[in-house]
Amino acid sequence: MQVFDWLIIGAGSAGVRAARLAAQSGANVCVIEQAALGGTCVNLGCIPKKLYATASQFAEQFTAAVGFGWQIEGARFSWPALRDHQQHYIHYLNGVYQRMLDQAGVTIVRGQAIFVDAHHVKVGEQVLQGKQILIATGAAPVRMSIPGAELAKISDQMFALPQQPQRLLIVGSGYIGLEFAGIFAGLGTHTELCFRQSLPLNGFDDELRQQLAAQLPLLDIHLLPNNLPVSIESRGNHYQVHFQQGQMAEYDQVLMATGRKPNTQSLQLESIGLQLNDAGAIIVDDFFRTHVPHIFALGDVIDRHALTPVAIAQAKCLMQNFYQRPAADWQVFDDKLVASAVFSQPEVATIGLTQQQAEQQGDCQVYTANFRPLTNGLSGHLSRCWMKMVVDKKTQRVLGLHMIGPHAAEIMQGFAVAVTMGASKADFDRTLAIHPTLAEEWVLLK
Repeated sequence: MQVFDWLIIGAGSAGVRAARLAAQSGANVCVIEQAALGGTCVNLGCIPKKLYATASQFAEQFTAAVGFGWQIEGARFSWPALRDHQQHYIHYLNGVYQRMLDQAGVTIVRGQAIFVDAHHVKVGEQVLQGKQILIATGAAPVRMSIPGAELAKISDQMFALPQQPQRLLIVGSGYIGLEFAGIFAGLGTHTELCFRQSLPLNGFDDELRQQLAAQLPLLDIHLLPNNLPVSIESRGNHYQVHFQQGQMAEYDQVLMATGRKPNTQSLQLESIGLQLNDAGAIIVDDFFRTHVPHIFALGDVIDRHALTPVAIAQAKCLMQNFYQRPAADWQVFDDKLVASAVFSQPEVATIGLTQQQAEQQGDCQVYTANFRPLTNGLSGHLSRCWMKMVVDKKTQRVLGLHMIGPHAAEIMQGFAVAVTMGASKADFDRTLAIHPTLAEEWVLLK
């Protein structure tokens, strides 16, 4: 039987970073993975999503080019070409992850991990022993519990569709639903988005949600708020969907972007007494320890911030605590400020408190800007850029930034540094603008 200092279950963002750091600290590390290396982000999430989103923006750019004097004729889109080019690139990234683990001296075992007891994991016919075990198995999409739900696609299946749908219904208006809506609408698919609430992006700043809902139809994304499917039926090559509000419509494909559930079901965690919350996530303490002291968990499987950079930072914090600090001095992972982006169309980016959250904590000041980007003056596009800054009234510290518009994610990454450092409104005000840019509006808000 092979004995390792660390058994790491899952070779996604969290597992790979933890494995490399542990190996660099001299540990004998084994990573267990049943799917492609890199996890959801590389294979079925962040990377292919951004590639497809980029592809979907060219049609708008071709239209805009006419206003700038360009004549573009004969441009045609090929779904199979995009799909195959993307898959080739993802295979390349799988190889990069393989080489990173190999170079770090990490043993890779392929297959489904099943706990035998608190120190032993079975993979096929092989039993592995770990002095410490880290569970980083991520999460997976879930479908609604309605008749015909199995006929709908989940996000994992959308990148490899044999052909582009002409009519698409997306159920859910979170990150995933909005991003796929922008992708397919941009590629010319008739796209409808239905969701439970009156506004998309539940949990974000309320005014941001209102501004986004007003702009989505400008990009041919048809909104069906306060409305969900009650059943789906197959009709030859189409799917007939019946809705709560009584209407019925047919689509080539239905995508259920209705949330994700931590991947814990197949591990047989009940055999070792690990505790799960109501969402099926593994319960851990401030140091990512489970109720079994030598077993840790992090990333999406603990259901906190389901973001790749957060998972990577959690892994770094865990291994720094384990190898660089005495137990009494372990540091708690700081996730009070997490910048994030929704690669929808238009793009959304945010960091810090919403206006509603800030008002619950005390008095705050709010500054907003709503304007038409300079380039739209020639392109003729109707989309607008919207920004909000939330400031603590007493200390003048910037508590939150929220943005809709072109390159929002790239812009927010830079300003996230300032917010993380505790910048005040005065710090923004005394920063000279770079003109003409969208980002300059952050330092011109009055």
